Amino acid sequence: MRTLGQVLEHQGPSGAVLPEILPTLTHRGIRLRRGQVTMAVAQPNGGKSLFSLWYAVTSGVRCLFVSADTDPHTTFLRAVAIEMQLTTDEVESLVLNDKEKLREAVSRLSVVRFAFDPSPSLEDIDLEVQAYEEVFGAYPELIVVDNLMNVMSMSDSEWAGMRETMSFMHVLARKTESCVLILHHVSENDSKAHFPAPRRAIQGKVSQLAEQILSLAMEPAAGVLRVACVKNRHGMHDANAEDFETVYVDPPRMTLYSSMQDMQMAHTRRQWR
Repeated sequence: MRTLGQVLEHQGPSGAVLPEILPTLTHRGIRLRRGQVTMAVAQPNGGKSLFSLWYAVTSGVRCLFVSADTDPHTTFLRAVAIEMQLTTDEVESLVLNDKEKLREAVSRLSVVRFAFDPSPSLEDIDLEVQAYEEVFGAYPELIVVDNLMNVMSMSDSEWAGMRETMSFMHVLARKTESCVLILHHVSENDSKAHFPAPRRAIQGKVSQLAEQILSLAMEPAAGVLRVACVKNRHGMHDANAEDFETVYVDPPRMTLYSSMQDMQMAHTRRQWR
């Protein structure tokens, strides 16, 4: 039992804001906070894995990335593409023909560690977190779980299992003072696949324990990723996902930009390299 005065005098990293995702999202009050759970939801191929991996690579924070939904080779190509500003095809060519060019990029990403069990249990995830703390002497600042439906629980019911997992993530965030970013699916709607889904579309109705929920929808051909905050205990939100922010995406390079101008400038810089 503590007084609020004790909380004030003995604040740890819990509640601290991680580095900015993108300025346009910060303007909307979208931030990742340590000690709390953020859920990113989308239809399949809706951009949630791109969004989370891009942030894990570019933010510079200590990160444990539980990549249950994506195999090691694909994750490697995507992460290195982000770091080197190459396409995934270009990275794959280097893997086959010139690994030396990749080693420096890989070394820069040493604080991002990956777990590739395709169906981890809650105990498995806890052990990975403890192993990270053993290696670095501190818990990760960010724990990404991709995705909720891949995690095994003790429950015989799929929905009850997902609620058990979310409860575990809530405790894990508090215990480690890490930001837990967990990815999840929404019900598919082909007619609105390019627009964020409302909170009610989240599968399993597991939105209670997340402090923040981001609903994503990617339109690769147009180079846009639409982001709606459908729950936010620290700011404005719209449960119907009608009030969304548009950011810009270069899918082959797995990279996000705040504006079309930023993306065009990056393209110009690559031409002059």
